[in-house]
Amino acid sequence: MSKQQALFDLGYEWRMYRTLHRLLAALPVSDDPVRDALTESLLLHVRNLIETFWGSSEGRKARESLGIVYEKMPEDIGRWYGELSKCVVHLPDDRPPAKQPWDFSMLGPALLAKIEELRKGIIPSSGWEGDRELPTKLLIGAGPIGPDNVAAMTAMISPTGTAMPAQHAAGLVGAPGTKP
Repeated sequence: MSKQQALFDLGYEWRMYRTLHRLLAALPVSDDPVRDALTESLLLHVRNLIETFWGSSEGRKARESLGIVYEKMPEDIGRWYGELSKCVVHLPDDRPPAKQPWDFSMLGPALLAKIEELRKGIIPSSGWEGDRELPTKLLIGAGPIGPDNVAAMTAMISPTGTAMPAQHAAGLVGAPGTKP
């Protein structure tokens, strides 16, 4: 894997983590299958980021291409990783409840610290895939999200919106009561 490809892949995973986290924080907690699909996607991107920074064999090629020194996975992240890995495989015997809340308040800052560490060296100051902000319009006006709340919803999920507190915009914590 080339350094350029590994940097793009890392940026894609980071961008998708931030975008999906914001989107799920803005959506109502429900049994909506779209929310479930978005949650599973978020968990896959989070797992890829964890494996890149702390995985033993998974993520090794990207780490080597980027010059990231292997670090043993911290115990608290390891427990979290174990639970989320069980949720993204097909029906293991010990799969956690499908609707468990995911609290990123511990993991978000750890991932952000790793990204900021890489910004000091290999992440370019502009044009990195991980810094792209791509607002979604896919869910606006669909289903329960109607004309009464389109403006608020657009502000919540648009990277340029102002309705979201900074820690939510950075993808570090969920909106109160939602824990995506």
